[in-house]
Amino acid sequence: MGNTNIFELLENSGLLVGVFDCNKKLIEYNPPFAYYAEIIGGIKLKSGVDIMSKLDAKLELRFSGFLDRCLAGEKVREIIQYPFRSLTLHLRLFLSPINDETHPKAFMLLEDVTDFCEMQNQLDLYNRELEKLVLERSNQLALANTELLITNLKLEESIANLKLTQEQLIRQEKMAQLGTLSAGLCHEINNPLNFINGAVELLRRYDGQRDNFADRKEYFRIIKAGIVRISEIVSSLSLFSRNSFDLNEMCDVKRILSNCISILRNKLSKEIKLTLKAQTKFSLVLGNVSELHHAFFNILNNAQQSIIGEGTIEVRLKHVENELLIEVIDSGDGMSQTEQERALDPFFTTKPPGVGVGLGLSISNKIIEQHGGRLKITSILKKGTQVSILLPLFNDEFHNRLTKS
Repeated sequence: MGNTNIFELLENSGLLVGVFDCNKKLIEYNPPFAYYAEIIGGIKLKSGVDIMSKLDAKLELRFSGFLDRCLAGEKVREIIQYPFRSLTLHLRLFLSPINDETHPKAFMLLEDVTDFCEMQNQLDLYNRELEKLVLERSNQLALANTELLITNLKLEESIANLKLTQEQLIRQEKMAQLGTLSAGLCHEINNPLNFINGAVELLRRYDGQRDNFADRKEYFRIIKAGIVRISEIVSSLSLFSRNSFDLNEMCDVKRILSNCISILRNKLSKEIKLTLKAQTKFSLVLGNVSELHHAFFNILNNAQQSIIGEGTIEVRLKHVENELLIEVIDSGDGMSQTEQERALDPFFTTKPPGVGVGLGLSISNKIIEQHGGRLKITSILKKGTQVSILLPLFNDEFHNRLTKS
Protein backbone atom coordinates (compact mmCIF):
# COMPACT_ATOMS: atom_id res chain seq x y z
CA MET A 1 0.00 0.00 0.00
CA GLY A 2 1.48 3.37 -1.02
CA ASN A 3 1.88 6.49 1.08
CA THR A 4 -1.10 8.09 -0.66
CA ASN A 5 -3.37 5.29 0.52
CA ILE A 6 -1.99 5.59 4.06
CA PHE A 7 -2.77 9.30 4.10
CA GLU A 8 -6.28 8.64 2.81
CA LEU A 9 -6.84 6.14 5.59
CA LEU A 10 -5.56 8.57 8.24
CA GLU A 11 -7.14 11.70 6.81
CA ASN A 12 -10.23 11.59 9.05
CA SER A 13 -8.57 9.97 12.02
CA GLY A 14 -7.66 13.18 13.80
CA LEU A 15 -3.96 12.21 13.64
CA LEU A 16 -1.40 14.54 12.11
CA VAL A 17 0.64 12.57 9.56
CA GLY A 18 3.77 13.75 7.77
CA VAL A 19 6.86 12.41 6.01
CA PHE A 20 10.26 14.10 6.25
CA ASP A 21 13.18 13.58 3.88
CA CYS A 22 16.78 13.21 4.90
CA ASN A 23 17.12 17.02 4.98
CA LYS A 24 14.27 17.24 7.49
CA LYS A 25 11.95 18.83 4.98
CA LEU A 26 8.25 17.96 4.98
CA ILE A 27 7.50 16.19 1.73
CA GLU A 28 4.12 14.61 2.44
CA TYR A 29 1.33 15.34 4.97
CA ASN A 30 -2.37 14.91 5.53
CA PRO A 31 -5.00 17.70 5.87
CA PRO A 32 -5.07 17.68 9.71
CA PHE A 33 -1.31 18.30 9.69
CA ALA A 34 -1.77 21.23 7.34
CA TYR A 35 -4.66 22.55 9.44
CA TYR A 36 -2.66 22.48 12.69
CA ALA A 37 0.40 24.03 11.02
CA GLU A 38 -1.65 26.96 9.78
CA ILE A 39 -3.81 27.48 12.85
CA ILE A 40 -1.12 27.02 15.49
CA GLY A 41 2.11 28.04 13.69
CA GLY A 42 0.73 30.22 10.95
CA ILE A 43 2.56 28.05 8.42
CA LYS A 44 1.01 27.29 5.03
CA LEU A 45 2.34 23.94 4.02
CA LYS A 46 3.54 22.72 0.68
CA SER A 47 5.68 19.81 -0.29
CA GLY A 48 9.36 20.30 0.45
CA VAL A 49 8.82 23.11 2.95
CA ASP A 50 11.50 23.54 5.61
CA ILE A 51 9.05 23.50 8.52
CA MET A 52 11.84 23.23 11.13
CA SER A 53 13.11 26.74 10.38
CA LYS A 54 9.67 28.18 11.04
CA LEU A 55 9.42 26.84 14.56
CA ASP A 56 10.43 28.51 17.82
CA ALA A 57 14.15 28.05 18.41
CA LYS A 58 13.67 25.71 21.38
CA LEU A 59 11.05 23.65 19.54
CA GLU A 60 13.21 23.57 16.40
CA LEU A 61 16.08 22.19 18.45
CA ARG A 62 13.88 19.49 20.00
CA PHE A 63 12.11 18.42 16.79
CA SER A 64 15.39 18.50 14.90
CA GLY A 65 16.93 16.21 17.49
CA PHE A 66 14.01 13.80 17.27
CA LEU A 67 14.30 13.71 13.45
CA ASP A 68 18.05 13.07 13.64
CA ARG A 69 17.45 10.06 15.87
CA CYS A 70 14.70 8.74 13.57
CA LEU A 71 16.72 9.21 10.36
CA ALA A 72 19.52 7.30 12.09
CA GLY A 73 17.11 4.34 12.42
CA GLU A 74 15.56 4.87 15.89
CA LYS A 75 11.85 4.87 16.67
CA VAL A 76 10.99 7.91 18.81
CA ARG A 77 8.04 8.33 21.18
CA GLU A 78 7.64 11.59 23.13
CA ILE A 79 5.08 13.99 24.57
CA ILE A 80 5.68 17.52 23.28
CA GLN A 81 4.41 20.63 25.05
CA TYR A 82 3.66 23.24 22.41
CA PRO A 83 2.81 26.80 23.57
CA PHE A 84 -0.22 28.29 21.83
CA ARG A 85 -1.64 31.62 22.91
CA SER A 86 -2.61 31.27 26.57
CA LEU A 87 -2.63 27.49 26.36
CA THR A 88 -0.07 24.76 26.27
CA LEU A 89 -0.88 22.04 23.75
CA HIS A 90 0.23 18.51 24.50
CA LEU A 91 1.15 16.50 21.41
CA ARG A 92 2.00 12.82 21.42
CA LEU A 93 4.84 12.31 18.91
CA PHE A 94 5.69 9.08 17.12
CA LEU A 95 8.57 8.94 14.62
CA SER A 96 9.47 5.83 12.65
CA PRO A 97 12.21 5.49 10.02
CA ILE A 98 11.19 4.51 6.46
CA ASN A 99 13.62 1.98 5.04
CA ASP A 100 15.27 3.55 2.03
CA GLU A 101 19.01 2.91 1.65
CA THR A 102 19.62 5.82 -0.71
CA HIS A 103 17.17 8.40 0.67
CA PRO A 104 16.20 7.73 4.36
CA LYS A 105 12.91 9.27 5.44
CA ALA A 106 11.07 9.79 8.73
CA PHE A 107 7.37 8.97 9.15
CA MET A 108 5.72 11.22 11.78
CA LEU A 109 2.45 10.82 13.67
CA LEU A 110 1.23 13.60 15.98
CA GLU A 111 -1.83 13.28 18.24
CA ASP A 112 -3.35 16.15 20.20
CA VAL A 113 -3.69 14.80 23.74
CA THR A 114 -4.21 18.17 25.41
CA ASP A 115 -7.62 17.25 26.80
CA PHE A 116 -6.29 13.97 28.13
CA CYS A 117 -3.31 15.68 29.78
CA GLU A 118 -5.58 18.33 31.27
CA MET A 119 -7.79 15.60 32.65
CA GLN A 120 -4.70 13.85 33.98
CA ASN A 121 -3.57 17.08 35.62
CA GLN A 122 -7.00 17.56 37.14
CA LEU A 123 -6.93 13.97 38.33
CA ASP A 124 -3.49 14.47 39.87
CA LEU A 125 -4.74 17.64 41.56
CA TYR A 126 -7.81 15.79 42.78
CA ASN A 127 -5.61 12.95 44.08
CA ARG A 128 -3.40 15.43 45.91
CA GLU A 129 -6.45 17.09 47.43
CA LEU A 130 -7.86 13.69 48.26
CA GLU A 131 -4.60 12.64 49.92
CA LYS A 132 -4.68 15.88 51.87
CA LEU A 133 -8.27 15.22 52.96
CA VAL A 134 -7.42 11.60 53.82
CA LEU A 135 -4.45 12.79 55.88
CA GLU A 136 -6.60 15.38 57.67
CA ARG A 137 -9.33 12.80 58.25
CA SER A 138 -6.76 10.26 59.45
CA ASN A 139 -5.42 12.83 61.91
CA GLN A 140 -8.96 13.54 63.09
CA LEU A 141 -9.63 9.81 63.48
CA ALA A 142 -6.34 9.36 65.33
CA LEU A 143 -7.33 12.19 67.67
CA ALA A 144 -10.83 10.71 68.05
CA ASN A 145 -9.32 7.27 68.75
CA THR A 146 -7.06 8.79 71.39
CA GLU A 147 -10.03 10.51 72.99
CA LEU A 148 -12.01 7.26 72.76
CA LEU A 149 -9.13 5.36 74.36
CA ILE A 150 -9.02 7.86 77.20
CA THR A 151 -12.80 7.60 77.58
CA ASN A 152 -12.58 3.78 77.57
CA LEU A 153 -9.89 3.86 80.24
CA LYS A 154 -12.07 6.13 82.35
CA LEU A 155 -15.05 3.87 81.68
CA GLU A 156 -13.04 0.79 82.67
CA GLU A 157 -12.02 2.56 85.85
CA SER A 158 -15.66 3.48 86.53
CA ILE A 159 -16.74 -0.12 85.84
CA ALA A 160 -14.03 -1.42 88.18
CA ASN A 161 -15.19 1.02 90.87
CA LEU A 162 -18.81 0.05 90.23
CA LYS A 163 -17.92 -3.64 90.45
CA LEU A 164 -16.06 -3.00 93.70
CA THR A 165 -19.06 -1.06 95.05
CA GLN A 166 -21.40 -3.86 93.94
CA GLU A 167 -19.21 -6.46 95.65
CA GLN A 168 -19.21 -4.35 98.82
CA LEU A 169 -23.01 -4.05 98.66
CA ILE A 170 -23.33 -7.80 98.14
CA ARG A 171 -21.08 -8.39 101.15
CA GLN A 172 -23.17 -5.93 103.16
CA GLU A 173 -26.33 -7.74 102.05
CA LYS A 174 -24.82 -11.05 103.10
CA MET A 175 -23.65 -9.58 106.42
CA ALA A 176 -27.17 -8.25 106.99
CA GLN A 177 -28.47 -11.74 106.35
CA LEU A 178 -25.92 -13.17 108.75
CA GLY A 179 -27.15 -10.68 111.30
CA THR A 180 -30.68 -11.92 110.74
CA LEU A 181 -29.44 -15.49 111.00
CA SER A 182 -27.52 -14.77 114.17
CA ALA A 183 -30.60 -13.33 115.86
CA GLY A 184 -32.63 -16.40 114.89
CA LEU A 185 -29.86 -18.81 115.81
CA CYS A 186 -29.46 -17.30 119.26
CA HIS A 187 -33.07 -18.22 119.94
CA GLU A 188 -32.72 -21.57 118.16
CA ILE A 189 -29.60 -22.55 120.15
CA ASN A 190 -31.07 -21.27 123.39
CA ASN A 191 -33.79 -23.95 123.42
CA PRO A 192 -31.49 -27.02 123.36
CA LEU A 193 -29.13 -25.24 125.76
CA ASN A 194 -32.01 -24.87 128.21
CA PHE A 195 -32.80 -28.58 127.83
CA ILE A 196 -29.13 -29.47 128.40
CA ASN A 197 -28.86 -27.13 131.38
CA GLY A 198 -32.03 -28.52 132.95
CA ALA A 199 -30.91 -32.11 132.41
CA VAL A 200 -27.44 -31.41 133.88
CA GLU A 201 -29.03 -29.76 136.92
CA LEU A 202 -31.25 -32.79 137.51
CA LEU A 203 -28.30 -35.15 137.08
CA ARG A 204 -26.36 -33.15 139.63
CA ARG A 205 -29.14 -33.84 142.16
CA TYR A 206 -28.79 -37.59 141.52
CA ASP A 207 -25.04 -37.47 142.00
CA GLY A 208 -23.96 -40.42 144.23
CA GLN A 209 -27.41 -42.01 144.21
CA ARG A 210 -27.93 -45.46 142.74
CA ASP A 211 -31.66 -45.36 142.25
CA ASN A 212 -33.72 -43.74 139.49
CA PHE A 213 -31.29 -44.94 136.78
CA ALA A 214 -34.09 -44.83 134.20
CA ASP A 215 -34.63 -41.13 134.88
CA ARG A 216 -30.94 -40.41 134.52
CA LYS A 217 -30.87 -42.32 131.20
CA GLU A 218 -33.62 -40.03 129.89
CA TYR A 219 -31.63 -36.97 130.95
CA PHE A 220 -28.62 -38.24 129.03
CA ARG A 221 -30.85 -38.69 125.99
CA ILE A 222 -32.07 -35.08 126.36
CA ILE A 223 -28.46 -33.83 126.62
CA LYS A 224 -27.42 -35.79 123.53
CA ALA A 225 -30.43 -34.56 121.52
CA GLY A 226 -29.64 -30.96 122.51
CA ILE A 227 -25.99 -31.33 121.48
CA VAL A 228 -27.03 -32.87 118.13
CA ARG A 229 -29.44 -30.01 117.53
CA ILE A 230 -26.82 -27.38 118.32
CA SER A 231 -24.36 -29.20 116.04
CA GLU A 232 -26.93 -29.14 113.21
CA ILE A 233 -27.54 -25.42 113.70
CA VAL A 234 -23.82 -24.60 113.71
CA SER A 235 -23.32 -26.82 110.63
CA SER A 236 -26.14 -24.98 108.82
CA LEU A 237 -24.57 -21.63 109.62
CA SER A 238 -21.11 -22.79 108.50
CA LEU A 239 -22.53 -24.01 105.19
CA PHE A 240 -24.22 -20.66 104.70
CA SER A 241 -21.25 -18.44 105.59
CA ARG A 242 -18.22 -20.14 104.08
CA ASN A 243 -16.30 -18.29 101.33
CA SER A 244 -15.76 -20.99 98.69
CA PHE A 245 -16.54 -19.87 95.15
CA ASP A 246 -16.06 -23.22 93.38
CA LEU A 247 -18.99 -24.66 91.43
CA ASN A 248 -17.92 -28.31 91.61
CA GLU A 249 -19.46 -29.33 94.96
CA MET A 250 -22.24 -31.86 95.32
CA CYS A 251 -25.19 -29.85 96.63
CA ASP A 252 -28.20 -31.51 98.23
CA VAL A 253 -30.89 -28.95 97.49
CA LYS A 254 -33.40 -30.55 99.85
CA ARG A 255 -30.92 -30.27 102.73
CA ILE A 256 -30.02 -26.70 101.77
CA LEU A 257 -33.70 -25.70 101.75
CA SER A 258 -34.25 -27.45 105.09
CA ASN A 259 -31.32 -25.52 106.60
CA CYS A 260 -32.66 -22.21 105.27
CA ILE A 261 -36.16 -22.97 106.57
CA SER A 262 -34.80 -24.04 109.95
CA ILE A 263 -32.82 -20.81 110.29
CA LEU A 264 -35.66 -18.62 109.01
CA ARG A 265 -38.41 -20.30 111.01
CA ASN A 266 -37.52 -18.44 114.24
CA LYS A 267 -37.88 -15.15 112.39
CA LEU A 268 -41.39 -15.96 111.18
CA SER A 269 -44.39 -14.76 113.04
CA LYS A 270 -46.62 -17.47 114.48
CA GLU A 271 -49.27 -16.54 111.91
CA ILE A 272 -47.12 -17.62 108.96
CA LYS A 273 -47.06 -21.33 108.10
CA LEU A 274 -43.89 -22.48 106.27
CA THR A 275 -43.79 -25.98 104.74
CA LEU A 276 -41.44 -28.01 102.55
CA LYS A 277 -42.92 -30.68 100.28
CA ALA A 278 -40.32 -32.86 98.54
CA GLN A 279 -41.89 -34.94 95.76
CA THR A 280 -38.58 -36.46 94.62
CA LYS A 281 -35.71 -38.36 96.21
CA PHE A 282 -33.28 -36.86 93.70
CA SER A 283 -32.16 -33.36 94.68
CA LEU A 284 -28.43 -33.36 93.97
CA VAL A 285 -26.98 -30.65 91.73
CA LEU A 286 -23.42 -29.62 90.96
CA GLY A 287 -22.49 -26.18 92.28
CA ASN A 288 -21.63 -24.24 95.41
CA VAL A 289 -23.38 -25.07 98.69
CA SER A 290 -22.85 -21.66 100.30
CA GLU A 291 -24.03 -19.74 97.24
CA LEU A 292 -27.20 -21.84 96.93
CA HIS A 293 -27.89 -21.26 100.65
CA HIS A 294 -27.56 -17.55 99.94
CA ALA A 295 -29.90 -17.68 96.92
CA PHE A 296 -32.67 -19.72 98.59
CA PHE A 297 -32.50 -17.75 101.83
CA ASN A 298 -32.97 -14.49 99.87
CA ILE A 299 -36.05 -15.90 98.15
CA LEU A 300 -37.56 -17.29 101.36
CA ASN A 301 -36.78 -14.08 103.24
CA ASN A 302 -38.53 -12.03 100.52
CA ALA A 303 -41.53 -14.33 100.75
CA GLN A 304 -41.91 -13.88 104.55
CA GLN A 305 -41.42 -10.09 104.24
CA SER A 306 -44.28 -9.89 101.73
CA ILE A 307 -46.78 -11.38 104.21
CA ILE A 308 -48.51 -9.09 106.68
CA GLY A 309 -50.50 -11.00 109.29
CA GLU A 310 -51.58 -14.53 108.49
CA GLY A 311 -50.15 -16.31 105.47
CA THR A 312 -48.43 -19.34 104.04
CA ILE A 313 -45.13 -20.11 102.37
CA GLU A 314 -45.00 -23.42 100.56
CA VAL A 315 -41.75 -24.81 99.15
CA ARG A 316 -42.15 -27.59 96.61
CA LEU A 317 -39.37 -29.78 95.29
CA LYS A 318 -39.71 -32.13 92.33
CA HIS A 319 -37.82 -33.16 89.23
CA VAL A 320 -38.93 -32.39 85.66
CA GLU A 321 -37.09 -34.64 83.20
CA ASN A 322 -33.39 -33.97 83.88
CA GLU A 323 -33.96 -30.80 85.91
CA LEU A 324 -34.84 -30.08 89.52
CA LEU A 325 -37.80 -27.73 89.99
CA ILE A 326 -37.97 -25.64 93.17
CA GLU A 327 -41.12 -23.57 93.72
CA VAL A 328 -41.53 -21.03 96.51
CA ILE A 329 -45.17 -19.94 96.74
CA ASP A 330 -46.29 -17.28 99.19
CA SER A 331 -49.66 -15.68 99.94
CA GLY A 332 -48.16 -12.20 100.38
CA ASP A 333 -48.89 -8.82 98.82
CA GLY A 334 -47.67 -9.82 95.35
CA MET A 335 -46.48 -7.37 92.70
CA SER A 336 -47.93 -5.35 89.86
CA GLN A 337 -46.94 -6.22 86.27
CA THR A 338 -44.48 -3.30 86.19
CA GLU A 339 -42.88 -4.36 89.49
CA GLN A 340 -42.74 -7.97 88.33
CA GLU A 341 -40.84 -6.98 85.15
CA ARG A 342 -38.23 -5.16 87.23
CA ALA A 343 -38.08 -7.58 90.15
CA LEU A 344 -34.70 -9.03 89.10
CA ASP A 345 -33.07 -5.65 88.40
CA PRO A 346 -30.28 -4.71 90.83
CA PHE A 347 -31.34 -2.17 93.47
CA PHE A 348 -35.05 -2.43 92.60
CA THR A 349 -37.18 -2.88 95.70
CA THR A 350 -40.79 -2.41 96.74
CA LYS A 351 -39.76 -2.11 100.38
CA PRO A 352 -39.70 1.24 102.17
CA PRO A 353 -36.35 3.13 102.40
CA GLY A 354 -33.98 1.61 104.94
CA VAL A 355 -35.57 -1.84 104.82
CA GLY A 356 -33.63 -3.20 101.81
CA VAL A 357 -31.34 -2.17 98.97
CA GLY A 358 -33.00 -4.33 96.31
CA LEU A 359 -30.18 -6.82 95.74
CA GLY A 360 -31.73 -10.02 97.16
CA LEU A 361 -33.54 -11.33 94.07
CA SER A 362 -30.90 -9.94 91.71
CA ILE A 363 -28.16 -11.83 93.57
CA SER A 364 -30.28 -14.99 93.71
CA ASN A 365 -30.93 -14.83 89.95
CA LYS A 366 -27.21 -14.39 89.25
CA ILE A 367 -26.34 -17.38 91.48
CA ILE A 368 -28.96 -19.57 89.77
CA GLU A 369 -27.62 -18.57 86.33
CA GLN A 370 -24.07 -19.41 87.44
CA HIS A 371 -25.37 -22.88 88.28
CA GLY A 372 -26.78 -23.29 84.77
CA GLY A 373 -30.34 -22.74 85.95
CA ARG A 374 -33.25 -20.37 85.36
CA LEU A 375 -35.37 -18.29 87.72
CA LYS A 376 -38.87 -17.07 86.93
CA ILE A 377 -41.24 -14.90 88.95
CA THR A 378 -45.02 -15.03 88.61
CA SER A 379 -47.01 -12.66 90.80
CA ILE A 380 -50.50 -11.26 91.21
CA LEU A 381 -50.99 -8.06 93.17
CA LYS A 382 -52.58 -8.69 96.61
CA LYS A 383 -52.71 -12.45 95.94
CA GLY A 384 -49.14 -13.69 96.21
CA THR A 385 -45.98 -14.62 94.35
CA GLN A 386 -44.48 -17.80 92.96
CA VAL A 387 -40.72 -18.08 92.34
CA SER A 388 -39.84 -21.04 90.12
CA ILE A 389 -36.25 -22.26 89.83
CA LEU A 390 -34.95 -24.93 87.48
CA LEU A 391 -31.50 -26.43 88.12
CA PRO A 392 -29.82 -29.21 86.12
CA LEU A 393 -29.89 -32.45 88.10
CA PHE A 394 -26.77 -34.54 88.53
CA ASN A 395 -26.84 -37.50 86.12
CA ASP A 396 -29.20 -40.42 86.75
CA GLU A 397 -26.39 -42.93 86.94
CA PHE A 398 -25.07 -41.16 90.03
CA HIS A 399 -28.56 -41.13 91.55
CA ASN A 400 -28.95 -44.83 90.86
CA ARG A 401 -25.67 -45.60 92.63
CA LEU A 402 -26.66 -43.29 95.47
CA THR A 403 -30.05 -44.93 96.06
CA LYS A 404 -28.51 -48.45 96.03
CA SER A 405 -25.83 -47.59 98.59
